[in-house]
Amino acid sequence: MMNDNISLYINELKNKIVPRYKLIGISSQCILAFSLFKSNSDLPPFLNIVFNLEFKPYVYRSRTIIVAKTVRYISNCGVAELDLIKKNLYRYLTESLKKDEQIGQVITKRGAKGKTRN
Repeated sequence: MMNDNISLYINELKNKIVPRYKLIGISSQCILAFSLFKSNSDLPPFLNIVFNLEFKPYVYRSRTIIVAKTVRYISNCGVAELDLIKKNLYRYLTESLKKDEQIGQVITKRGAKGKTRN
């Protein structure tokens, strides 16, 4: 299910111009997705890579606070910064999708091997 959403987000980010509201929506959905980030402690690398953001430790206790601060940051960005965020987010999500597909292939192969042995 999340892979479908990631694929949809990647397709949106492929466009030459991505409106600010779409970047806000995609970023918020990613931050709130437990299937993408199992723990809040997994979020700092994402925020640093995509937005070049670091927050105080108390912020990472709540995903809603993280979303609020990230939305505020995106809202205050200029056109050049938005383009950089779009590129970083696209790169991060494509790499994440590739990793998920590789893990899925390994699991499928292991499952297939297990079935043939029985």
